[in-house]
Amino acid sequence: MLIHIDGIFVDVVREASYKNVLTVRAASAKDLAMFAASTCAEIVEVPDPYYPHIIHIDEYVIPIKLNYPLHSEIEVVERLTPVPACFVYEYAYEEEDGSITGEYGYCYPGEVEGTAEYLMSQERQPISEPVFLPMFRFPGELLGAPVNFPAGEFEAKGYEDDEEEESE
Repeated sequence: MLIHIDGIFVDVVREASYKNVLTVRAASAKDLAMFAASTCAEIVEVPDPYYPHIIHIDEYVIPIKLNYPLHSEIEVVERLTPVPACFVYEYAYEEEDGSITGEYGYCYPGEVEGTAEYLMSQERQPISEPVFLPMFRFPGELLGAPVNFPAGEFEAKGYEDDEEEESE
């Protein structure tokens, strides 16, 4: 489905292998910036002459408003992207004070079903079923690499900080 937004055209389709996920394609990565702000997924490049840049988004948090009849007109294609290396999953739950907290995590392709079942069986269940967005490289968090937070945004204590306090 070709959509015109703020002077750019994007094509929105569904890849059959991804549940509750929309695939947004564009001529340039810059054209996908508004979508990148609403997802944990990454922009990937594919060999397509018209739409070489793709991002995957949760169909329920799409940053443009599609009325319901248009949702049913979105084309379903077999596959536009390679087989994912892993998935990032997004979900939200309601706190005791009524506020909503969003969370995310990573899993390998063979763990999607088990991860969804685990999350839905917890005492604090997600508001809706988690959405699994494909990723085509392994993020540092999944590989156990240290997470680098932007300077000044978080005051995070690492394992080394705890050891220093104990030795004082």
